[in-house]
Amino acid sequence: MEYLAIGVAAGLLAGRFGIGGGVVIVLASILVAKMKPEIATGTSPAALLLPLGALGSWQYSRSGVLNARAAAVRDGLVAEKLSCVKG
Repeated sequence: MEYLAIGVAAGLLAGRFGIGGGVVIVLASILVAKMKPEIATGTSPAALLLPLGALGSWQYSRSGVLNARAAAVRDGLVAEKLSCVKG
C-alpha cells in the first residue's frame, strides 16, 4: 500500500508543480518504504515510459538493485501517469 501512495504522491506533485516524479519516488522510497538508497534509485526508472524505463530497469535488475514488487505496484495501477495527465 505504501508503494501505491508513493506513486500517487509522485504523480500529483509532478503534474501539479512540474517536478520530476523520480525525485519524489526515490526520496519517498528511502524515507517511507525504508529502502536502501541504491535500491530506491534502481527501482525508480521502472516508472518511466519505454524504452528508457525498460532499459534502465533491466540494467538495475542485472545489478541486483531493483525492487520489482514496488515497481509493479506503482506501474500496474498507473497512478503516476494518470495523475500527471489530470494535473
